[in-house]
Amino acid sequence: MQENKLIYAFQKNIVKNAKYTKYYEWFEFAERSLKKDNTEADFEKYNNRDVFLEMMHRLKAGTMTNEDADLIVLYNEFIHTVDDLEEAIKQEKQRAEKAQKQLRTEKQRAEEAQKQLQTEKQRAETEKQQRLIAAKAMKNDGMPIGQIARYLNLTPDELEQL
Repeated sequence: MQENKLIYAFQKNIVKNAKYTKYYEWFEFAERSLKKDNTEADFEKYNNRDVFLEMMHRLKAGTMTNEDADLIVLYNEFIHTVDDLEEAIKQEKQRAEKAQKQLRTEKQRAEEAQKQLQTEKQRAETEKQQRLIAAKAMKNDGMPIGQIARYLNLTPDELEQL
């Protein structure tokens, strides 16, 4: 009897294995017998096999012990706990996927900002080089350094280095 309880508890996993499909009818019978509001019609498909007829007779006769009833209650609690855990895992997985998506989005934004900053630095450096080239030409033409500095927004020290 104890071994049967273990098989009953893990029946869903056993049925997934193809070599145990011959037991599926038993598991289906056990699943149906768990319902508290069963009717004769629920078990009509089992009326053609003696072993099922005997089991139905025993269940009808009220020979189920308190231990059997407790096992059914524990099994139902187990199933509900597994369902709750599966739901919690599903929600946690969704939350983790959402967090990963947000992290990827933030990383992309940071990379874009870095590229934009790099582009801005290059543009500023190019502009400064162009102003220095223009300042050198103006200085060679004899324009006063103060005036060049004011027009091109350069410091006198930068102009002295030319």
